[in-house]
Amino acid sequence: MDPQTAVHEPRWVWGRTWGEETQELRLEGRINKEVQRRLKLAGHAVKPVEDFAGAMGHAHAILIDDSGFRIGGTDPRCDGAAIGW
Repeated sequence: MDPQTAVHEPRWVWGRTWGEETQELRLEGRINKEVQRRLKLAGHAVKPVEDFAGAMGHAHAILIDDSGFRIGGTDPRCDGAAIGW
């Protein structure tokens, strides 16, 4: 994947976030509903959250290819920019 595609993908997080104690498995709404259903059936405490939820963390990335060309990606979950030189 290129960096933008990678940071744009749906995310999940289990357990503690930003100081909040929990055993929930939080899934962004873009995660396939069948996957969510199967996780619930497996016994996970699934909690769907909004798409691009800030609680999923923030990521920015720069890939430097074999030619030295820089390809950047910035997370839609927060402010930021992918800048390289």
